[in-house]
Amino acid sequence: MRFSTILFLIILLDVSAFAQSRKLSMVGILYKNYKKSTIELTNIDGLKISIPVSLKNGFSITTDSLKKGFYELEEIGTVYLSQDFKLSVLPAANAGYTFTGIGAIENNALRKAQKKLEDFMPVSPTANYMKQFTQDGYYVEPPVFLAKMDSLEQYGVSLFNSSTDTFFRKIAGKDFHFFIKNILYWYGALYGTDIKKMEQLPELMNKLDKKAPDYVQQFMKLSNSIRIKTMDHAYRQKLDSIVNKGWDINNEELFRNSLSYQIAIKNYFNRLNYNPKYSDPIKEIAAGIKPESADIKTLKIAKGELTNTYILDWYQHSLTSSILKTAKDTGTLKRYYNQYITTATRQDYINDIQEIYANAVSFSDNTMAPNFTYNDISGSQVSLQSLRGKYVYIDVWATWCGPCIGEIPHLKKIEALYTNKNIAFVSISVDEAQNRNKWRSYVLKNKLKGIQLMTNNAFDSPFINKLRIVSIPRFILIDPFGKLISADAFRPSDEKLKAQLDIILN
Repeated sequence: MRFSTILFLIILLDVSAFAQSRKLSMVGILYKNYKKSTIELTNIDGLKISIPVSLKNGFSITTDSLKKGFYELEEIGTVYLSQDFKLSVLPAANAGYTFTGIGAIENNALRKAQKKLEDFMPVSPTANYMKQFTQDGYYVEPPVFLAKMDSLEQYGVSLFNSSTDTFFRKIAGKDFHFFIKNILYWYGALYGTDIKKMEQLPELMNKLDKKAPDYVQQFMKLSNSIRIKTMDHAYRQKLDSIVNKGWDINNEELFRNSLSYQIAIKNYFNRLNYNPKYSDPIKEIAAGIKPESADIKTLKIAKGELTNTYILDWYQHSLTSSILKTAKDTGTLKRYYNQYITTATRQDYINDIQEIYANAVSFSDNTMAPNFTYNDISGSQVSLQSLRGKYVYIDVWATWCGPCIGEIPHLKKIEALYTNKNIAFVSISVDEAQNRNKWRSYVLKNKLKGIQLMTNNAFDSPFINKLRIVSIPRFILIDPFGKLISADAFRPSDEKLKAQLDIILN
């Protein structure tokens, strides 16, 4: 039945290619584990098209409104689209997706180029830009690593040159160039690092006494303890030159079309976060000055380094959004909101910032908490409203979040201490919808207690957005009347939580 559906979609695509001139047509089948009812097609200009997904995981779109360029298609990744493309998308035999039809050469090349990385280096099964490789990858000597990346880039260029589309060849080649720059950035940052020790570092850092006279020395010693080997100074300089020098951070055309270029600019700003021109965290700590948040520092950097209006507008909106979602005091909230509103010109950005600010004001401590209704592991619905009459302590977490997992043993102890008290312990997972079975299995396997729920749209769920939750774990404490005691409560591992619960529950 599944292959009959695929064949029907491909025939439908071929017919539409004759019936519709200068219209983009794309049909496809997603993997069985894709559980959402839509798949989103987006770009950096704010375009967002929700494409319906059928019960058999089929989808289709026909449009004459898209400009030629690069887009992000949820689940599938970066796609190159043009009005004369007639594409079909199918699950590949070895993971990922494959394309047929007009436009297939370009879109298959994009996938093959990045997947080829696996032939050059040992890629982690949970690869991301901060942990791209297995442990052995970060012990590979620099000359060997650089040679492999040069060969990978040449392979990518050869793939892209198979297309007759000059715009595609230009942008895809540059995008892949920055894809490799980003790999080199994290290779340089993590070279010689014990990955397991690195994952434990945040928890160990939290145990340090920030008031101790030798805090800075302890901080540095702990940071250095995860490094097993160090890079030769000459290669460190060479790598720094390749990653950070000789390229323009104000290329608007590339910024609009290349995700890798966008990430490279973020990495460039991350590096400048430690430039004395903008700040010196170590000196600030030594002087007892509370360091500014990374977002606030990066906003300063963006204003000082970016000259292209489009890119600067994007960054000012993105960073202000993040600052407003994480601000813990009304002074910071008002300052950066007013600073943005008085200078911004793009209306969709302004609307977004106004909504974030309104949520921050409406759902702060001592205001009514927003309601939610989510399913538990048995499929039954549970709402916050249904828990009225009890204190509610909420843990927002995910199965992929290391620090979240680290808090679970502490949460179990807290739950055990207050078993017979007037409090409900609720854990809300922000795992993606397609990982619902993984979440359910984790809950059962690890015998998690309390009320176990999962949002209906990960971080994009209304409850999560209204409480400005952008990072996890996040804990929330609500009184029996539904009012927020703390929208950012003490963690279970913090002794202050027990002290607080002892007061309100006894």
